[in-house]
Amino acid sequence: AAAFAVLLFALGGVPPSGYLDNWKMIGGVVYPTNRIEERNGVLWRSSQVLEAKFNPHLDDADLTMDPGVAAKSATGKGWDRAFDDRHPLTVAPGVNLYQGSWNVALIRQDDGLLVLEAPISPKFTEGVLAKARANPAHLPLRGVLSTSDSWPHAAGVREAVAEQLPVYLLDLNRTLLDRMVKAPHTLSPDRLQTRPRPPRWKIVSGKIEVGTGPNRVVLYPREGRPQNANTWSISRDCGCSTPATRS
Repeated sequence: AAAFAVLLFALGGVPPSGYLDNWKMIGGVVYPTNRIEERNGVLWRSSQVLEAKFNPHLDDADLTMDPGVAAKSATGKGWDRAFDDRHPLTVAPGVNLYQGSWNVALIRQDDGLLVLEAPISPKFTEGVLAKARANPAHLPLRGVLSTSDSWPHAAGVREAVAEQLPVYLLDLNRTLLDRMVKAPHTLSPDRLQTRPRPPRWKIVSGKIEVGTGPNRVVLYPREGRPQNANTWSISRDCGCSTPATRS
């Protein structure tokens, strides 16, 4: 249930649908043993009943939740959490990596800063962009690099769009990100919901160079299997890159 709530938080309002399948006679009752669920017209998951019993005896202990687990669950922030900038790792001059559940990096170039990834949530990405804007040299933000079609990697792209930043994305991922940007967020409105803006996509379908100088970024499309996301290689002159390192 928690994972489903996080998924909906990232994708916004998407039409759900589903159906029951594999009906069996159990104790004189015709009962479905398979449930198929779809989100946005795409198969999401299938759940199966391996053994069904009607009116079994249950002890209170069977339904008791561990108090410690219950307390931790009640106070958990899920994925709508703030960005933590306390422990940056300088992987190369001008390139700071912020490690966490999902990593992000700030790349300082001669004429501005690039943000590598907008993950987890609009709130998290808002903190990343605020950190980038607070750079001592007062360099402007040149854009955001979104490398993957996996929703945790792209769940903060809406904030980048709300701030009217250019977003670099793989051409194969545009349909998904278009849906994420257009989807309503009425239950938990973000800034793009309250003040809609059109995206400033920078589509990557071939080699693209972003910026100049020692921290110039070169984007190379790299198609992966659908379940493992479509990504690109990001190459830096000094050999710093994500997800593949090139020297």
